[in-house]
Amino acid sequence: MAISLIKGQKIDLYKLDQGLKSIAMCLSLNTPANDFLGAVLLTDISGRVRNTRDFLYYDNLSNSDQSVFFTSENNRRVNVHLDKVSPLVQKIILGLAAKKTSNKIPSLTFKLCNLENGKDIAYFSISEESGDTALVIAELYRHNESWKLSAIGSGFAGGFEALCASYGVEIKNSIFSSKKEELAILKHLARIDTFINNRQKNEYEKSQMSMGIVDTSIFGR
Repeated sequence: MAISLIKGQKIDLYKLDQGLKSIAMCLSLNTPANDFLGAVLLTDISGRVRNTRDFLYYDNLSNSDQSVFFTSENNRRVNVHLDKVSPLVQKIILGLAAKKTSNKIPSLTFKLCNLENGKDIAYFSISEESGDTALVIAELYRHNESWKLSAIGSGFAGGFEALCASYGVEIKNSIFSSKKEELAILKHLARIDTFINNRQKNEYEKSQMSMGIVDTSIFGR
């Protein structure tokens, strides 16, 4: 029978099932799924995400060794192969954030289940009270030779960016820091393209001339 958890409660997964290898973390929201973004952050002993592949969201559904990955399009289910997670990963954090700051985190239910037999292990619910735009729902973390689950349910303002920043991930709205930088990069790329085209044209002309052919109309002459 699944254990009903409350905020702040922790359970030792291996004490419940010593042979546990693979689990799924699932979310059920009382609102349209497209209004919110799910995220999983794999952190090291310092509490920070080591690299971009350890930050899972809609555009990066799996970490590098595929031990942790989203299985649904709306990022509501995460599979974790506990026995394959890198020893450098100390915590696996499941979070949720509103796409717009005008949207607040709704009531939701978190469920943890055993992937091998399909049985539910634990669950807990979070009510819509705080008005926060981001939420850390739960953490899986190493403890001695075991994995534990902590029901966090801790919210804060700032949405997706704030959620990620708290674990060392910086989210930028654009790959360019400014319009000026964007224009400079585009001009640089245009110069490279012109250089390559001219070099190809010269090489083509030389090869044609060596064969007694002088028509180079394919380059726009």
